[in-house]
Amino acid sequence: MASKGSGIRVVVFDQYDRIHKIIRDAMIESIESFYHLPSCISFIQQNSKDERTIILVTTSIEDHVLQSFEGLNSIEAILISSKSRRELDTLPSKVIGIYSRIENLLRALFETFDTIELQLDANSVLFHRRKDGTDNADFYFYSIWKTHNTNEIITKKVFIEQARILFRSDHKIKSIIHDFNISYKSSEVLYWLDKYNRPFPYHLLVSNALRTHDQQILYFARSFINDLSQQMKPIPIGPSYNQVFFGTKLPISIVDRLEQQTSKDIIAFQCFLFATRSRAKALSTATQPTRQRKMANVLFKIDASHALCAHMNESILIDMATPFQITCVTRNTGSGGVQQLLTIVTLVSLDKKHREQLLGQFIQRQKAVGKTINDFLHQTIPLVRVDNNHKRESENLSDISRYSIPVYVVSVSKTSLDSLAVWYAVLLFFSIIAYMNLVEDQ
Repeated sequence: MASKGSGIRVVVFDQYDRIHKIIRDAMIESIESFYHLPSCISFIQQNSKDERTIILVTTSIEDHVLQSFEGLNSIEAILISSKSRRELDTLPSKVIGIYSRIENLLRALFETFDTIELQLDANSVLFHRRKDGTDNADFYFYSIWKTHNTNEIITKKVFIEQARILFRSDHKIKSIIHDFNISYKSSEVLYWLDKYNRPFPYHLLVSNALRTHDQQILYFARSFINDLSQQMKPIPIGPSYNQVFFGTKLPISIVDRLEQQTSKDIIAFQCFLFATRSRAKALSTATQPTRQRKMANVLFKIDASHALCAHMNESILIDMATPFQITCVTRNTGSGGVQQLLTIVTLVSLDKKHREQLLGQFIQRQKAVGKTINDFLHQTIPLVRVDNNHKRESENLSDISRYSIPVYVVSVSKTSLDSLAVWYAVLLFFSIIAYMNLVEDQ
C-alpha cells in the first residue's frame, strides 16, 4: 500500500508516562507510544517490512532494555530522557544522547530527524550498472516516468482527496492538508518544501515516495512534482556558481563501491538533492560526531554545470535523479578541531546530450530483449532499504501486486483511455486504499 509519511517513524517507550504527550504534541506526524517493552519490540519487529527508519525515544536507562533496542535493525537512533549521569561511551552505539531537560531532548530529536532524512536522501543513490556490469533498470526509472503518460495527471482536487484518505486518522496533518488546499499556488511550490512551516506534501508524502519509487504516491502527486521540476533552471556559468557541496554519512559498503567505480560509473540520487555552496557547512554536516558503526563521513563535491537547479536561500536544490559521473574518490583526514577520516567524492553532472544518449542506449537494449516501456513500469516495485541502502527486494513477479498501484497498471497499459475509464480507475483505487487502511488499523 501507499507508504505515507516521511519515511521516518518516532517510537516512544515510556513505562511511567512521563514524556508521551510532550513528544506527541511536538511532532507533526503521529508517533507510536508504548508502556510495555514486549509490546514495543513486537510492534517494531512486525512493522519492519514497511522500511521506515525508527528514532526511538525512551525514559529507560536499563541495560537489558537498551540492548534489546540496539539489536533491532530498523532503529537508527536512541534518545534517552533521564537524569542519569551514565557515560555515553558505556551505552549501546545507537544511543546518541541522555537528556535531563525535555527542551534539550526535543532539540536533539529534531536534529536527529533532519540528519537521518539527509542520510536517506544520500542512501537513495543508484548506480547505472549492477556489480556484474548489467543494466540497473531502477536507475532509469525517473528518466522514463517523467516523460511517460504525461497527459494522465491527476488533478489537485483528487490529490487532496487521496491525501485525506491516507492521513484520515492524523488530525494535525489533515489540518495541514487543508492549508495546502486553500493556499497552494504552483508558482510558489518552493515555499512548500519548508519542513516545519509547510510539511505537506513534500516532507510528509512526496520525499519518501521519490526515494522508494512508490508509484501509488507518485501517481497522485505528479502535478506537484511537475510544478517543482518547472522551477529547475540551468545554473549560471562560472566557477563561483557551478560548484556545490553535499555532506552526509554513508555506509562504508557504498563508499567502497563509489571508490571502486571511479570514472567507470554514473550515479543518481532518487530525490531532489539539497546541496550548498558552502564547503564549510557541508563539511560540518559530514563530520558531525556519530556513534554509528560502519558509517563513513562523505563530502560530495559536485560540478553542477549541466544540472537543473533551483536556489533556496543558502541551499541549491538539484533536480530529481540528476545523473552524475564519478570522477574521483579520495579518503583523507579532514581539517578541524577533531581530525576525522573523510571521503571526498567528486561528481560532474552529465550534459543533455550524454543524458539522452545514456537513456537511448538503455531503451534500445530493452527493446532488443523484447521489453517495452510499459513492461518496465509495470515491473517496477518500490525500492526497500536493506543494509542501510535502497535497492529492489528479490521477489517473484507474483508478489508485485503487494507494492504496485492497481489503477496505475491499468492507466499505463493502454494508450487511449476515455475519461470515464480513468475516473472509474481512480474510484477503484480509493476503494482499495480505504479498505487496506481499515484492515491496517484493525
